[in-house]
Amino acid sequence: MTVLHFLYKSATAMEKAQETVSDERAPIQKLYHEFGDMTTLHGMRRAVSSNKCWIRGIWTLLVLVGAGLALYQFISIVREFQTSPVSTVVSIKYQPRLEFPAVTLCNLNPIRLSKASQAIKDLVNGTETLEQQNARLEELLSENSTEEKMLMGHSMEDMLIDCKFNGVSISEILFKKFFFC
Repeated sequence: MTVLHFLYKSATAMEKAQETVSDERAPIQKLYHEFGDMTTLHGMRRAVSSNKCWIRGIWTLLVLVGAGLALYQFISIVREFQTSPVSTVVSIKYQPRLEFPAVTLCNLNPIRLSKASQAIKDLVNGTETLEQQNARLEELLSENSTEEKMLMGHSMEDMLIDCKFNGVSISEILFKKFFFC
């Protein structure tokens, strides 16, 4: 009898013994072991399938402590939610005529690349390091006056395609430049 044949017979015998033991278990115990083997609950698999009793006890204790702490946290959050006063007042007023609301349009890219490209070309020269170029760019942008920033910025025609209020088109003459954002 070869070593491989012996190992195969031993493994087969162990599988049959486990099947016999699992078949003899009570339905609840069998369900518990199946759940423990297939769950993704951390520690539960080790609490069910460990061979040593004291290791199973430690893992069971850890799982129960974790579940207890989770339950405690949940109850604390629910109590906090229930004790926090919430005050909401809703009042509805009907106005015969509404004024156009104040609206601010602000582009996240404050400077158009097409307008600033010449300034960038003037800034960059081939003899400076990238660090020196970055310092000069920061200096250039911080020194720009509001007028220069508005010239390099986006125009209302580019940003606003259409504007309607109560179904009526709003003319661009009602808009004004308030601030360079």
